[in-house]
Amino acid sequence: MIKTFLSVHQNQSGNKESLLFQFILFTYLSAKEEIAALQKQYEELAAAAQEGHLQKLQIQELSKSISQLSGSSCESQPFSFSALDAGTISKLKNYCLLFLLDFRKSLRLAKQLKTLAENMWLESRELHNCNTDFQLLLSLNSDENLIVKNLENTKKTIEKLDSNVVALGNIITLISKKFQNDENVIFFFLCNHKKIDSAFGELTTHRLLSSRHKNLDSVGDFLKKKYATRGFDELVPTISEKIAEIEFSLHQFV
Repeated sequence: MIKTFLSVHQNQSGNKESLLFQFILFTYLSAKEEIAALQKQYEELAAAAQEGHLQKLQIQELSKSISQLSGSSCESQPFSFSALDAGTISKLKNYCLLFLLDFRKSLRLAKQLKTLAENMWLESRELHNCNTDFQLLLSLNSDENLIVKNLENTKKTIEKLDSNVVALGNIITLISKKFQNDENVIFFFLCNHKKIDSAFGELTTHRLLSSRHKNLDSVGDFLKKKYATRGFDELVPTISEKIAEIEFSLHQFV
């Protein structure tokens, strides 16, 4: 479960772009996990098809995962907040568009973020179409060769999606450097350091936090001071715990 700080302890002075960036990070990490799961499901299906043991239940599970990532047909409009259960990529695209409207630190990066998220959304529409074809083929008890052909189309779309999610991650990393003095974003990174390192590469959290602050101890001191000033002393143990976890990971890696 991805932990997010978001609005509960968000600074009362109001920092909408900080909050939006946390939503983007949260949704990006979810999308990354879901795409990785899709790739694994596809590989298992492809292996089963090659051996002539394609299972209907496996296809249904793949279809369910696609729906979670891409959403439903009602999300085909370019911009929509109509459904709380919208697909992960639809949410990501919408957050990136709102971020462009509010982010003033680097318009160029915000535009790149929006463009890549829109590309991912278009690919998710292709994935949704593949999913619709799966449903039709299954309902008609179609020949297995047709299902395998649709699997190949699904694979191509997943590969394009994965390529764009990597590119989007690179832009998110660059944007995160603009929030190096934002305690809410830093706290998000602390609480989700394992997910972030898994998505962006080993020691990413340590590298990002240490690029502005002298070391992890100074990061901890910075956060404790900020939240103590705002009356959130109960967060101090969590900050210390997460700093210790990152330090342990650093020693393990070295």
